Amino acid sequence: MAEFTSEFQTTTEGLGAPGSSIDYFSARIESLMLRRSDFASDLDYQIESSKDSWSEVRDVRCEAPGITDRELFANLRQHPEWGRIFKNPDRVILGRKIAEGGQAEIYEGLQRTSMEEAPTKEVVVKVFKKGYSLAALKSQWPLGMVRKSSGNGSGWYCEPYTCWLMGVTLLHDGRVAFILEAYWGDLRRLIDSLMLQRHKENRRDQAPFEEKKAVRIMKQIAEGMHNLHNNDILHRDLKAANVLVWTSKRDADPRETDSMLCAIADFECSVGVVGTGFWRAPEILLAIKNSSIGLHVFTKEADVYSYAMTCYEVLTGRKPFEDHPVSQYDVVLSGQRPSLPASTYSQLRELIAKCWHCDPSTRPTFAEIKRELDKIIKSLQTK
Repeated sequence: MAEFTSEFQTTTEGLGAPGSSIDYFSARIESLMLRRSDFASDLDYQIESSKDSWSEVRDVRCEAPGITDRELFANLRQHPEWGRIFKNPDRVILGRKIAEGGQAEIYEGLQRTSMEEAPTKEVVVKVFKKGYSLAALKSQWPLGMVRKSSGNGSGWYCEPYTCWLMGVTLLHDGRVAFILEAYWGDLRRLIDSLMLQRHKENRRDQAPFEEKKAVRIMKQIAEGMHNLHNNDILHRDLKAANVLVWTSKRDADPRETDSMLCAIADFECSVGVVGTGFWRAPEILLAIKNSSIGLHVFTKEADVYSYAMTCYEVLTGRKPFEDHPVSQYDVVLSGQRPSLPASTYSQLRELIAKCWHCDPSTRPTFAEIKRELDKIIKSLQTK
């Protein structure tokens, strides 16, 4: 059986002097710029540009024996503890499609607070593609989310820096839909937008965020992950595309303001998801390579590794090993990691190196990560 190395190594990808364009240059971003005219709409363009970070999904079939999704939905609505999260489909009106992923399409929507009132609350509706049964999705709901459901008015998991479900419904066409709070978009979309603008303006020597803002973003993500882990909820697919962003001021654009907030989304709610590309820890990639993938390889430590790769996205604007084929697992199993910009604050560089260490037991917890980031934020304030 192949093993990943126990020594931390660093790839030469992205090496350069402080502030040099090679730290932030992305062939992927350049390609997106050149291909823009190939797409009829901004939505088609955004969907295509997101496909290289879609989650890998294994075919999972899970049906309740002798019961249809419609019957199961009716039964779930009667559950004494958390039946209230299952909403009448007539309480939600779908608007325009705004995004798509490997499992679902995302729509703008309006929700009625009651069947007697007109729909007024703006929401986002995640509609799973045909073929995903309610029984299969139900089998994936983490117990921590269900336990939390009885303790808050939402009827579902609710903690700071996490995106909680406002409800679940079964649309009239049989598709399962999650009702979520409305956000501006995801962190990956924000990063791509900023990087495209910098490349267009020939400012390839600039990171997507200035360092202090980047660290604040990392701290918010760590806060959300700490809350999940405290409730025994794993993410299993952490990446910038699964972090939602919004601003404290209504209708403000996060590209133009510092009042940006982050919330962790899509944690342990997806059937058959086995993570995404090089965001996955080496122990997960090794299991996939050896055809021994199972839930046992998804751990809190694996989430910490994915967090490090998400930090890499925030610092550089690039995706981890974006120039390598996604099936080239050996680049990670041999001990290589993406290179951080040469100007990265030394304490931050050390923290990220600990998070993506090949030995899971060496990686810090999110409580420890939060403490280190607090120290880094304090140090940066004096710079």
